[in-house]
Amino acid sequence: NQKAINNKVNVGLSLSYTNQKKNFIDYYSDATSQLSQENPFIYALNYSPLLPVRNPDGTFFNIPGFSYQNPVAALLQNTNKGDENLINASFKIDYTLFRGFTLSTFGSILKFNNSYGKYSPTNSVLGLASYGSNGMMSVLGKGNASRAENEGLDKMINILGNYKTVIATDHNLDITGGYEYYDNTREGFGTSTSGFITDRFLFNNLGAANILTTSDISSFSNKNNYLLISFLGRVNYAYKGKYLLTLNGRYDGSSKLGKNNKWGFFPSVAAAWNIGGEEFMSNTGIFDNLKLRVGWGETGNVEPIDPYNSLFLYKPTGSYYSNGVFNRGFSPSQINNEDLKWERREMTNVGLDFAVLNNRLSGTIEYYTSKTKDLLFEYGIPSPPLPFDKVKANAGSLSNKGIDLTLTGQIIRGPSVNWNSTVIFSTVKNKIIDLSGSFTYGGQTYALNTPRVEWGVANGQGLNQIVSYLQPGQSFGSFFLRRYTGDSSGVPIFVPRNPGSNDRTWIDPWNDFTFGWSNYVTYKAFDFTMQLRGQVGGKVFNGTFLNFSNINRFNNNGNVLEDALTSPIKTPPEISDYAVESSSFARLESASIGYTFKTKISAIQKLRVYVAGNNLFIITNYRGYDPEVRNTGKQAFIDNLDYYPRTRSVSLGVNLTFE
Repeated sequence: NQKAINNKVNVGLSLSYTNQKKNFIDYYSDATSQLSQENPFIYALNYSPLLPVRNPDGTFFNIPGFSYQNPVAALLQNTNKGDENLINASFKIDYTLFRGFTLSTFGSILKFNNSYGKYSPTNSVLGLASYGSNGMMSVLGKGNASRAENEGLDKMINILGNYKTVIATDHNLDITGGYEYYDNTREGFGTSTSGFITDRFLFNNLGAANILTTSDISSFSNKNNYLLISFLGRVNYAYKGKYLLTLNGRYDGSSKLGKNNKWGFFPSVAAAWNIGGEEFMSNTGIFDNLKLRVGWGETGNVEPIDPYNSLFLYKPTGSYYSNGVFNRGFSPSQINNEDLKWERREMTNVGLDFAVLNNRLSGTIEYYTSKTKDLLFEYGIPSPPLPFDKVKANAGSLSNKGIDLTLTGQIIRGPSVNWNSTVIFSTVKNKIIDLSGSFTYGGQTYALNTPRVEWGVANGQGLNQIVSYLQPGQSFGSFFLRRYTGDSSGVPIFVPRNPGSNDRTWIDPWNDFTFGWSNYVTYKAFDFTMQLRGQVGGKVFNGTFLNFSNINRFNNNGNVLEDALTSPIKTPPEISDYAVESSSFARLESASIGYTFKTKISAIQKLRVYVAGNNLFIITNYRGYDPEVRNTGKQAFIDNLDYYPRTRSVSLGVNLTFE
């Protein structure tokens, strides 16, 4: 940091470099991927603990199957490494041109270059080795090696002008205008091959592979770029500190969108009334602070789509014969949409801030409602006559509304004991309003109207079925399932199938409310903090329990839960509301206790010793790892054999404060 020109200019420069060496585990968190059920985490769930890890000769015991192999072998045999390099440089210049007016410029460049290598040896399942029913390797594999590089460059600059002034003592004015530019580039390439006679090279000598067919080698390369440009303005006005008004406007443009709708204008307005500052409140003796707030605004979103989603794209497909040679063929992979536009979210909120009892009790209560429209979504279209059967388009809308409440109190305030406590309460109600829209191509308009969209999938051998849907009138990610009514001799009984929908029921997975409670207590030299949070009323489709509470897994050396022995269902698992459980819970998120010593060392002002813990306990009736599963994406509210357990940790520490 450096000041110049009589302190009118302040210049800041920053430069950082980071290098990370990584050892990866092939854990696929995307449950929609075909590989989501082929990783050591799933193997550890599925693999029978009665089977040995190694054979008598020291080799790994393995009986491979669907989502099934020795998890220790999968962890130790395969090599998967990364070398990641990141450079981040930025500058900031603030120049006070004249009293009240400051011109600011900020720019940054972020560049990364990453290198990755994977190798599966010839005696591993991923290296295509074969194993017999005795767990011994029967046929040596070919080995698989791959190398990949990717790099990215982010360039950003913004220029802001800010003017502040006071007019006639009572009027405060703050005006800001600016320009923002963001350039994002990503590119990469890689190759993989197989057919090694030795494992000594790992992924460092792909040319050593004995390539016999084109299936033994593959390669890829890619590059994409997009721009985001914005013009923005903001006006803040305050009168006597009691009446506050804010006006905002953004004009945003994104290269991701269609050529007819790359730009969008997004305004917002907010007002506040400091009621506590009024004369008629000065003698009431009730409120130390009372402020009423109201706001409305629109924001734009293009994150759901990738660069070039508005363009007509081709992909390599097969080959064709011409002039005596075979040439690479291409076919459409995406139809263009010149009208692709911003997804818009409109939000209104009303809030009240207050403080009473000499500020010993303060809080905020806020009601909000929002509507997201022109949702960016992939829709099916008729092909023919169109050259492709899907298109990225704007269609549909959904709403959210809820209440947020925060209360903070100084319960005890004394010379040796202090206790501050905060309670948080929040609700949200979600609903899909419609899934309709239109798409125009070649002068012809096609209706996009999907009464129901298949969404979340329950994984597992013999399952892989849709369990949640998007449908107008229902909340996002709602389950639509057959109704389980009991069992007979170990066979589940469901409501009889009906040509209509009477045999299935809608289940809303969203909770009724969430809550939090935090405390900070000091007693002389002792201090104590804790944070408890939870939710009430949510639902989760417990696919993990559905799979592992089934006694039939014993037939395939499968691991089971103890519940499999007592479960009334003895047939293979079926999708129904039997697997839906309450996700209500209360979790002690964190807690710590410390003691601050007085020291006789002049250089040390304070010495504090503490013990702290995270995720110390959870109270719930949920039978899975954790009821707090994801609530976004296609696998929202589904415990799907892929939910990695949260870590519980305890730490001891010392804080030193130097004079």
